[in-house]
Amino acid sequence: MKRITICLKNQILSDLDAIIRERGYKSRSQAISDFLKRAALRKKWRENKKCAGVVSIVYLSGNAGISSEMERMFLRYSKNIVNINESFLENKHFVFIFLKGYPSELEKIADMFKGIKKIDAGNFSILTAF
Repeated sequence: MKRITICLKNQILSDLDAIIRERGYKSRSQAISDFLKRAALRKKWRENKKCAGVVSIVYLSGNAGISSEMERMFLRYSKNIVNINESFLENKHFVFIFLKGYPSELEKIADMFKGIKKIDAGNFSILTAF
């Protein structure tokens, strides 16, 4: 680990401290390190490096139409799907689809899953590049 020194304007430092409190970072170093990791990941994303990510889907349980459409898509994109995790909370069905591949194909796959009719909410996050 290397130590560096940075200079920040007072307002930026105040904003950083507010973010640290909101997100629960233990130190400025931890927050800045996290910001830099995210920036490096976005750079790799733009350079079209292989990535891993997760699509999160939420829908009302008992909707057979969504389940059958998702199964069809699981088969269609099986080369990119690493794992599928399903959970239930009250009357909601949560599906987490872990993906690998190039950024453009992962975005397309995520959009296809999030675009299924009657999906209540969907999100896509890149977790790492390799």
